[in-house]
Amino acid sequence: MYPERQVEPWIGGRWQIIVPTLFILDVIGGYILFAQVSGYWPPVPQYVFFIIATVFLILGAYRLPADWARRGQKTMTSPRTILLISTLAAFICGIIFWILPNNLLGWTSPILVITLGLSVIILTIRRLTSYDWSGASPVHRVALAAGSLSPLILGAMFQEFDGARTDNTSGMFLVGFAFILLLLSLWRKNVKLGDAEK
Repeated sequence: MYPERQVEPWIGGRWQIIVPTLFILDVIGGYILFAQVSGYWPPVPQYVFFIIATVFLILGAYRLPADWARRGQKTMTSPRTILLISTLAAFICGIIFWILPNNLLGWTSPILVITLGLSVIILTIRRLTSYDWSGASPVHRVALAAGSLSPLILGAMFQEFDGARTDNTSGMFLVGFAFILLLLSLWRKNVKLGDAEK
């Protein structure tokens, strides 16, 4: 959102404890509220697994060098190529993790879904980390985020027209449209910022 302030710390002191604590309480509150409203309590093993996975990701973030994913050998490609890669990967993952589980039967379906999903994720990471991100502009990072969010944005827009849904999805088209406008605004802002730096 604010690449011109990317090297400035936004919080310090006690806020470094307060903000993560509020975030954790928000997640716990959202979990309880979701279960109360929907009447569905997600299974505990999945939550335990994701808590463990999150801890490993945090530890990995501390142990890996800050530039581990940015020092590829290839010259940085255009922001549109990054947008295309991240969009395709996001849509393929959406098909694998959302559509396939609802259409496959038998004990092999979870293994197939996990294998396909991990393969796409690993191939995408390998492709993106093959570029030298030291040559990337803020527009490249907007492209990466926009592509990753695109299935969720389009999904939100089409929820409103899904007659099979039993919940109230009024206004979701506007939510998706607002996100598209926000991302276009960020793209434009960062293009201008890059031109100003030249």
